[in-house]
Amino acid sequence: MESYTDQLERFLRSNLTYAHLFAFYFVSIFLSAYFMSSILRPEIFTDDMVEWTSWAYIFQDPELFPNDIHKNYWMTNFPLGYEVILKALSQFLDVELLGKLLGFALAGLSTFLAYVLGRQITGGKVWGGIANVIFVSLCQFTTFPPFMFIAREAGGLPRGFALSIVLLGVISALRRDLRWVGGSIILGAIFYPPASISLCTYVGLVVIYRFFREKSVPKGTLILASFIAATGGILIYNMLHSSQITGAVYSSSQIVKMPEFRAGGFWPILQENWWDYIIVDILMLNQGITGILWIFLLMATFCVGVGGSRQKVRRPEVVFLPISALANYIVANLVLLHLYEPSRYLVFPSQALTLCCFPFVFEAVFNWAAPRFIGVGASGALTKRVLGSSIAVIAIVGVLVFSARLFFNRGGTDPMPKEVYSFLGVLPKDTLIAATPVDGDRVPMRSRRSVFIIVNSLYPHHSGYYEEAKRRSFALLAAMYDSGPESLQALRRKYGIRYFVLNRNFTSGDSLSWFQPFKDYLAEFRSKIGGGQPYILGLWNDAAVLQKGDYAVLDLDRLDPSPR
Repeated sequence: MESYTDQLERFLRSNLTYAHLFAFYFVSIFLSAYFMSSILRPEIFTDDMVEWTSWAYIFQDPELFPNDIHKNYWMTNFPLGYEVILKALSQFLDVELLGKLLGFALAGLSTFLAYVLGRQITGGKVWGGIANVIFVSLCQFTTFPPFMFIAREAGGLPRGFALSIVLLGVISALRRDLRWVGGSIILGAIFYPPASISLCTYVGLVVIYRFFREKSVPKGTLILASFIAATGGILIYNMLHSSQITGAVYSSSQIVKMPEFRAGGFWPILQENWWDYIIVDILMLNQGITGILWIFLLMATFCVGVGGSRQKVRRPEVVFLPISALANYIVANLVLLHLYEPSRYLVFPSQALTLCCFPFVFEAVFNWAAPRFIGVGASGALTKRVLGSSIAVIAIVGVLVFSARLFFNRGGTDPMPKEVYSFLGVLPKDTLIAATPVDGDRVPMRSRRSVFIIVNSLYPHHSGYYEEAKRRSFALLAAMYDSGPESLQALRRKYGIRYFVLNRNFTSGDSLSWFQPFKDYLAEFRSKIGGGQPYILGLWNDAAVLQKGDYAVLDLDRLDPSPR
């Protein structure tokens, strides 16, 4: 007897143009709802944009950010292809807008590849591709981080290329086209190195399995090997080039002795122990009910997809996805801890695995639900009226979601008034500005002026950069919490800082208090002050050249040269 998904497939193939238009329409509605609010409003952006995109403004104006340690650090760690894109397109678009539009484009590419993967894994079924399209589009509005497929494309960061590259590699592996797998690995090296490393491990396991099972070298293995060798050369070149600017990478023996490595330390490094990190990073059990629901959904997806009768899903090209991801994660923890955040090796292969399995989850659910809720009988047929009604419903829901994101998120993600950025933006281009933690992170992108320290960039990877960033962080904390003017005066004398962006409420939300060794240093300062008020807060009226809401810009030239 013909199944309901067979009926659906027959209907979709007889109306293939309309089916593709439906999928395109669906993607356009929901991706626009997800991305358009940030594209239309500059105060809404992902926090990581401040690390990656701020410095590309020098392609528009080379005089910006002179001798800026953050610019030097991030631009020497730009993947080659990413830098080429920013350099070429920033001539025509504002850098922040460019990043958001790039993210939108990458989201569309990832969704298209999810469609291709859905068809590939189901033996060419159109419903398999459209099921993945719907799943990827709707998952942006969930709170399940591993299932938020397009969330990492937001802002147009290098990691936004990762899902597309991994999906292209998996599709090519399913088609047994090792040349395209090798091309995907090269693309990873050019745009997002962790993706190329993940794919190398993945395809290595597949090739080894095929060799021992089929007693022959898979076709295209030599070309694949040459691509992998080229990838290794690109990665080594990148590492040597960045080390000249940022200092050598810490060795594993050095990093385990750092306070950042120990309990309560900096987030990308191990937390209390290895298993805690796995619980937080993989299982998401710290998310409460969200974590429990995600585990249930993941198990259901995998069991239906891999545990069912579909032999294609059991192929090594699928089964080796989670194995390679876990292998990379363990190696990253033990050996490559100082190069990349280990979670990067887990997220994208896991998403590719989910998209390999989900079409069969859809098949099981649709065959159960069609006769009960859609009203399609075993001998009936879907009609264009059903498709038209679906489009109308999607349009209404999409407009509501789009409106909610655009209009109800009026506060944006940036609490600092735009007047502060306007004031900073007219200062000389070589001005170095100090600001309370986190608030300072946004200064380069929003005002195009250098900031003393960016908390988001305190990654303990490269020795030269991190040691200087750490010294600056200690100097900033001293200036914020000192009971007298000495530390602020030292900031002025040693670093030439004249302007300080002060948040009136900085003592209640200091993000540096989360990390070691800043945590202990901050506690020491606070204990010295006791119940008193930091000196800097007393300058709110005396030294402010601009006041707006909870923010003020202090002119350190107005400091009393003598201690209180």
